[in-house]
Amino acid sequence: MSGLVLLLFSAMHLVNLAFGLHSIDALDAASQYLMKPWSTLPATLVLLAAALVHMCVGLLSIAQRRSLVISRTDWVQMTLGVLIIPLLLSHLLIVGVLRQISPQF
Repeated sequence: MSGLVLLLFSAMHLVNLAFGLHSIDALDAASQYLMKPWSTLPATLVLLAAALVHMCVGLLSIAQRRSLVISRTDWVQMTLGVLIIPLLLSHLLIVGVLRQISPQF
């Protein structure tokens, strides 16, 4: 379930950015429907809870492995899972700073 929430947010975010390829006005108009619902407190809490649960379930699945033998695809999946954390944190930090500079961002 947590993965579906994260997928829904990511899909809506990327569709919103795709509107920005057309024009800033289109991005702003689409943002009201695609991103505005996620900026409410309940939706933000659901998104954060989904991210935390998703991360914990991933770590738990690694901890419960019966064998230390890890396939190449598992290594890739674990590496990408670890690398996404600093990428997301930097993205959130930059967006937060830009929102302080320009509220319309």
